[in-house]
Amino acid sequence: MCPTCVFINILIPRTSSFSTTILEAEGQEAVVNHVFAHMKSTARFVKNPSMKKKSLSSVQIASSKQKYNSFVEKFDKMSIGEKAQAAMKMVRADRRVENEGCPCVDEVDDDHPSREGGVMYASGIPVEPGDDFRISSHYQMIFMGVTTMNRLLTEHYHGVTRPMLYYGTTHSFAPAHVEDLSLFSVNFLHHGHPKLWIVVPPHAVNRLRNCIMDSKTINGHSTCPNGPLGHKYFIPTPEWMEEQKIPYNVIIQRPKQAVLLYPNAAHWVVNLGMNCAEASNYVSCHAASRKKKVSCLNGISA
Repeated sequence: MCPTCVFINILIPRTSSFSTTILEAEGQEAVVNHVFAHMKSTARFVKNPSMKKKSLSSVQIASSKQKYNSFVEKFDKMSIGEKAQAAMKMVRADRRVENEGCPCVDEVDDDHPSREGGVMYASGIPVEPGDDFRISSHYQMIFMGVTTMNRLLTEHYHGVTRPMLYYGTTHSFAPAHVEDLSLFSVNFLHHGHPKLWIVVPPHAVNRLRNCIMDSKTINGHSTCPNGPLGHKYFIPTPEWMEEQKIPYNVIIQRPKQAVLLYPNAAHWVVNLGMNCAEASNYVSCHAASRKKKVSCLNGISA
């Protein structure tokens, strides 16, 4: 095991948290009720400016696809070891410039600070080429930025061209959202306590989005192209979801398990104790081959 993984194992206590104790003793429904009862008072309001998207020309898109197809043809002929070496070489040679993403500025109302009694969630820590953080001996999630269709992006996007690490504490959470660029995503829980996922299937996401807008609780990002689920400000409770007749699934993710999300699947996540996870977005070659549109900030589509 690499030194980074050993270091993380030392930091994360092996004793059960109160939430995991409830999960093991009373089951999934009990821990869901416990978690959301603890989060009822959470609320945020934001303001947002307008946003313009930039796009590539059809000639640039065609050229990018041709280069990618040529790369895949050569890469598929390599052995696993050769792929790992080639991927690391490409990662270290990657010189794409960081894209800042949505320019909406989060202006939280400072008249109502809530620093006392809060929980810490060290989320979205970029994994850099020099970080030795592996899922297996032949694969690092950082390889996805140069070996999948993510390589077509002309700039770096947090969590897309490079993965991110997430260090959670008890009841730290990520509010309801859909993934950046509506891409696939994979989340691997390396160490620590389980994660609780609430997932709304893609076919019901428009209803969720409309119900949030109709609830009159949104005070920002109303004109942002990413919409209310492009920014993490809402934590729908199971009771509210059932009242609105929005279908959802509850998932308990344990260490060494991965959660794979399809494009446009809305989800929110609660950590049941201290843990460490790694996540990345990616484009599916299968989806591209079936001519499904993949929206990207730089205008590339398949």
